Amino acid sequence: MIKIQELREQSTEQLQNLIEDLDREIFALRNTLATSHKLEKPHNFREKKKRKAQVLTLLSERARDVGKK
Repeated sequence: MIKIQELREQSTEQLQNLIEDLDREIFALRNTLATSHKLEKPHNFREKKKRKAQVLTLLSERARDVGKK
């Protein structure tokens, strides 16, 4: 699990790529849940959604800071 400080050190492009990867993983988990009605590790779904929210928050903070300058 990546810490928030490590995420802050990444570039905006890397964070956007991370969001795309998380979207794919969340989509795959949703498909698995829909087809088999159970997940092997259900906590992964919540962790990935939380990580995506953290990355989106960092990106919005950066956009807000750029707007202030």
